[in-house]
Amino acid sequence: MTTSSEEFAAAQVPLTGVDPPTPDPTGHHDEREAMLQRIDALPREQKAAVVLRFYEGYDDEEIAATPGCSRGTVRSHISRAPATPRAAEKVKEAL
Repeated sequence: MTTSSEEFAAAQVPLTGVDPPTPDPTGHHDEREAMLQRIDALPREQKAAVVLRFYEGYDDEEIAATPGCSRGTVRSHISRAPATPRAAEKVKEAL
């Protein structure tokens, strides 16, 4: 038994009350990839401080105990990381 296209069209149900499709998340993937490239371009000490702070949730004292430096040094590494030339160059390459 075959159905005609008219019968098929008549059987279609309108999509009322259905949420619109979610936006494509690939933009977030690109942003995440660019951020990982920037972090990877940091000098070792800055990279460790940034990863421990923002990805592992360590506080200044915990980070300072890991490489054996002062809390001030940790804060310096974290605050200087965005201005590091190698990281800035990677951002330009990623864009």
